[in-house]
Amino acid sequence: MIDETPVLDDHLHLDPDSHRGIDAVRDFARVGGTHLLVVNKPSWHLGVEAETGEDFREVFERTVEIVDEASNELAGRAWPVLGVHPGLVSRLVDD
Repeated sequence: MIDETPVLDDHLHLDPDSHRGIDAVRDFARVGGTHLLVVNKPSWHLGVEAETGEDFREVFERTVEIVDEASNELAGRAWPVLGVHPGLVSRLVDD
């Protein structure tokens, strides 16, 4: 009998452009993962040096795109977690 307990990863970064994207989701699903909370990558990892709120739009939209793709690979679904990465706060404070 297959266990029907959901398996949630509550903090995953996907990077379909430079590292692992949907392949990581497929591996997660293959070993029984069902749901994901996908946290946006730090903006500078996607080539965006954010200075205003609008600067985050591209980063957030890219995260939502990969989350839509991820949901298609899972028995459950994925949700985006969007916000200013704490690493950016540290960078701004240090500057």
